[in-house]
Amino acid sequence: PAGTFWDRQPAEPFWLERGPGGATVAAGTVLELALPLADLRLGPGEAVAFFVAVFDERAVEVERHPPHRPIELAVPDSLFAAQHWRA
Repeated sequence: PAGTFWDRQPAEPFWLERGPGGATVAAGTVLELALPLADLRLGPGEAVAFFVAVFDERAVEVERHPPHRPIELAVPDSLFAAQHWRA
């Protein structure tokens, strides 16, 4: 199934749904996400911070992972594979 992207805005409504783009999600005992870098609208080396939230049928957040701060990383650049290769 498709996931969806939400963009954080500086004023209300703070969260605007952008749609699924190419995002896909698989959930069981493990959650797997595929987020195409182009859909993130960020360039190489730029910071990405995100969390995964689960909402009930009333749109109330019931889970957030990680619970206290987002996952943070940088968008890989063209040298990423060369810098992280192993023989």
